[in-house]
Amino acid sequence: MGRLADGLIFALIVAAALAIRIAYVHQLQSSPFFSHPELDARYHVEWAKAFAEGREREFLPTAYFRAPLYPWFLGTVYSIFGVSDLVPRLIQSGIGALTCGLLFILGRMVFGRLVGAIAGFAAATYWVLIYFDGELLTESLYCFQLVLLLIVLVLSGRRQSAWLWGLSGVLLGLAAITRPNILLLAPVVFGWILLASRPTWRRGLGRAAALTVGCLLPILPITIRNYVVGHDFVLIASQGGVNFYIGNNPQSDGMSARIVGDPGEWDAAMKAQAERAERAAGRTLRPSEQSRWYTGEAWRWITLQPAAAAALLLRKLGYFWTFWEIPNDQYIPFITRTFTPIVGWLPFSFTQPELGFAIVGPLAALGLLASLRRGRDSVPLAAFVLVYMASVVLFFVNSRFRAPTLPVLILLAAFGATWLVEQLIRMRWTSLALGGFVVAAMGLVVSRLPARVDLRIDHNMIQSQAGAGQTLFFLDRQQDAERLLDAAARRADEHRVPLKSDAWVALGLIRMKKAAYAEAQHCFEQAVRAKPDDATAYQNLGVSLAAQNRMTAAAAAFEQVLRLRPGDVPTQANLGNALVQSGKVEEGLELLLSALRADAKTAGSLVAASEACIRQGRQADALRLLEAGIEKAPNNLGMLTQLIQLYTIGSDVSRRDPAKARQLAERALKVSGRKDALILQVSALAYWTAGESDEARKLAEQGLKLARQQKDRKLVTQLQALLARIEAAAPEPNQP
Repeated sequence: MGRLADGLIFALIVAAALAIRIAYVHQLQSSPFFSHPELDARYHVEWAKAFAEGREREFLPTAYFRAPLYPWFLGTVYSIFGVSDLVPRLIQSGIGALTCGLLFILGRMVFGRLVGAIAGFAAATYWVLIYFDGELLTESLYCFQLVLLLIVLVLSGRRQSAWLWGLSGVLLGLAAITRPNILLLAPVVFGWILLASRPTWRRGLGRAAALTVGCLLPILPITIRNYVVGHDFVLIASQGGVNFYIGNNPQSDGMSARIVGDPGEWDAAMKAQAERAERAAGRTLRPSEQSRWYTGEAWRWITLQPAAAAALLLRKLGYFWTFWEIPNDQYIPFITRTFTPIVGWLPFSFTQPELGFAIVGPLAALGLLASLRRGRDSVPLAAFVLVYMASVVLFFVNSRFRAPTLPVLILLAAFGATWLVEQLIRMRWTSLALGGFVVAAMGLVVSRLPARVDLRIDHNMIQSQAGAGQTLFFLDRQQDAERLLDAAARRADEHRVPLKSDAWVALGLIRMKKAAYAEAQHCFEQAVRAKPDDATAYQNLGVSLAAQNRMTAAAAAFEQVLRLRPGDVPTQANLGNALVQSGKVEEGLELLLSALRADAKTAGSLVAASEACIRQGRQADALRLLEAGIEKAPNNLGMLTQLIQLYTIGSDVSRRDPAKARQLAERALKVSGRKDALILQVSALAYWTAGESDEARKLAEQGLKLARQQKDRKLVTQLQALLARIEAAAPEPNQP
């Protein structure tokens, strides 16, 4: 009966967890990051694709910087199912659901069925675990590995079997090639084996050897690969040194996963980190040498500033126990609030922080202390939590790195809650008071927010809205992008939080597409305030000003672009156009011709400048621009079209020249292959004004046929009128 009950509870936990996770992944598809992951997730995807395509050595020609098991897992999924955004997340949903079931088994083994069931169902609905099961990161696989490892460690401690210790070692090694910090648990387990084997030390050494051999089995092939491929001795991955430095340097805040001043992008940051170490060493460094350099720099700061280092360590310990989910690659509450409403229906939702880590943390601390009296079975749990916490606090702390402890902390919290109830039922008032004190004290610790975090303003939410809006903009989901960017801009203005320049530029471009040029101008002005050296922002500011016919201001913006990007050809053309339209023809023409010599594609700016001159009644300036331009780009259809029109029907009759128009028309027809209705129309005009009515009629008829095929009603009307005049042998026309 007991096994049947356990099996039923296990099945219910797994089914509930799986259903919630599948629903979550379904909703997550509305997030721009679902198909366009960022930072670590993007690196995993690129690595996995290389693995699936058999080009991992080309992708990673040196020793591994990061542990490889998760990218291999993801690459295997791609190999079987093809590259997919959905399938890996569905598989991880299954893995996450199994982790909840295994947590029940672990709890059942150590604390009993009730505690295991509470922990399993709590993990099934815990929103942070659900979030990580939906991300292309290591956490989903890693949590599963760790819970399974703890189950086998408990069994090993009970049975003291060499083969079980060997299996524990294999699981420990597999977890290490997912994330190497778990190796810090190995010496603790080693010592536990020896202590449990007293007084027969020889038997204990045999069990410890089985653990060690098992642990090395998954690791050694990677060490050998790093040496053969990268000619470098790296046990698993070389990122340990730089990560230790990130969490231990004068500018470290203890929770940011980057060195102050480094670029935000993965590849650029890695390059900057390597260059920093190599500049200091004065030579090219292998990955292991870079890691040692960063480790040395961190220890140098710790030894020179022990008080500052100790204060930072205490802050990081507090960060580990805060209820707030410290962001890493993404701000988790933004994703769950914006794209996955199912999270708001769960008992451990961020919208109800009192039911999240604010409860789990204090009760887990109590459960940890209370479990120490339960003997051998609780040792792996206590050792894991303490060692893993130390491994995180020694580096830097955020939600992602705390997540692997959540299943065990949830289990300990379930035990802590049931322990309190038991003390109440048995009227053990002293134990109840002590337990209440522990919970209250840890509640104060957990309720503290990290320095500089203000949830009333929530800078992370604002920046996350902006970042998602930018991604949506690049995905051409303009309406969704505008909604998020506009919300971020309004909240940034309300709370006086600086928004990144790129976000303002994206919002400005959306407004420009809607022809809201004044609003776009405001966005680009905000962008240049946020980042005064942002040439792209100045470029778009100039375009928005030009669209409002504010040419002097537009020219000033384009000049700023050229200060930042000297010799930028498109900007030269834009500046030339703005100068011509503001009346500075000589200066503008020089820039337009210079740009045209460098790139024929800039002819459009010269054509736009001539069109503006025509609208302003400055036909002489227009002709001057076009005649100078056509010498540099004799086959440009835009300039040919305008010149033909000016020579045939220009408002300045003294400058009409039918012979030149006829000559240019012949060239335009040749360049266009007689497949452009507008070219056929202006050429018909040129031939007609030159006295060649029959050829003009043929060209006009060809143009009319093309215009009808292209459904260009305006051009159809103009060509019909032209044909009517040609048929009527009308005198030289005054309009097209």
